[in-house]
Amino acid sequence: MADEEIRPAGAADVPAVAEVIDAAFRPYVERIGRAPQPMREDHAANVAAGKVFVTGDPVTGLVVVEAFEDHLFLDTIAVHPAAHGRGVGRRLLRLVEAHARGLGLSEIRLYTNALMWENQKSCPRYGYERVEPRTDGPHDRLHYRKRLPCPSWAVPAARLMTGTGRSGVRPPRASDVLADLRASSGALVGFVADPADVRLLQGLLHGHTAHGCLLKGLPGSAFSRR
Repeated sequence: MADEEIRPAGAADVPAVAEVIDAAFRPYVERIGRAPQPMREDHAANVAAGKVFVTGDPVTGLVVVEAFEDHLFLDTIAVHPAAHGRGVGRRLLRLVEAHARGLGLSEIRLYTNALMWENQKSCPRYGYERVEPRTDGPHDRLHYRKRLPCPSWAVPAARLMTGTGRSGVRPPRASDVLADLRASSGALVGFVADPADVRLLQGLLHGHTAHGCLLKGLPGSAFSRR
C-alpha cells in the first residue's frame, strides 16, 4: 500500500517534511522553552544529503538518519499527530534498523531532550538502552543506543559483491538472505549502493517469491520486503 511505503525523500517533499516536523515537535516548545532542534534544521539540506526517508501520501511520518563509521545516528523521527495510532512510528523504526544492517552497522544511536518525558518511556520499549547522560552546550540530552545482530550477509554497501574482483567479499547466499527476511518484520531489509547489487539479490531470491520477498531498485538502491 502507498501509505505503508517508505522511500527516500525528494526535493518536492521538503515542505511536507517541514510540516510534519513542526506538527510533531511544536507541542514541546512551551515545555522546553524554545523550538526543539529538529524544527531548526535545514530540511532541504538534509533531504539533498539523502538523510531523510518519508512514508505516506501525503507524508505522515519521517526519519532523519546519518551513517558514521561505527553506528547509524537516528537524528529525528517524526509522525504527524493526525497519524498517531497507525503504527507509522514502529514501521519507521524498523526501517532504521534495516538501514543500519544494510550498511553493515551494528549499532543505532539517538538522543532526546531530557524534558521530552514521553521518549524516555518509548525508547526502552523499542530496545534502546540509555547510556551516559550528557549536556551538549545548553541542551540537557539523554543518550540511547540499540545494538543489532547483523545478518551474516550484511556487509557495508560499497563492499557488496556482484561477482569477483571488486573487494573479495563473498556474495550472500540465498539461504542467508531468506532466513533474515523471515526473521525481519520490517518494511525494508537493507540498502545497497549499486543497481547491479539489486540484480544480484534478485537473482539469489529467484523462485522464492512464495516467501513474500520483493526486491526493487530505488534512488539510493533499497531492497525491500513487502
